[in-house]
Amino acid sequence: MSGGGDTAAARATAGARAWITTNTSLGSGGANNASGTAATDGTQRTVTEAMVQAVAKSCFDNGGHPDTILLGTSQKQTFSGFAATAAGTPISQIYNNAGSDSPASMVAAIDVYVKH
Repeated sequence: MSGGGDTAAARATAGARAWITTNTSLGSGGANNASGTAATDGTQRTVTEAMVQAVAKSCFDNGGHPDTILLGTSQKQTFSGFAATAAGTPISQIYNNAGSDSPASMVAAIDVYVKH
């Protein structure tokens, strides 16, 4: 919700969640923003790849073309865990500077998610 402000209080802007009214995955009891009622997340749960795919499908089925996912730090860490096979084997690439004495590094975060 947002507030218009007055001489005693500064104006306030609603967060991104207040503007999203469809194509969501909410926990039990969660509700989208409707007619000035604040959005609620419902029961907190761990994000899964199946949830991400279901919401992406909903977006595409309804004519959308999602290109951005907004996540908090905890959800981002879980999301980055999708970069492994079902057996837990990392599928991230290992980088090493040729001829360097420095150790190789592995990127273990997802910044671009492509599902075919």
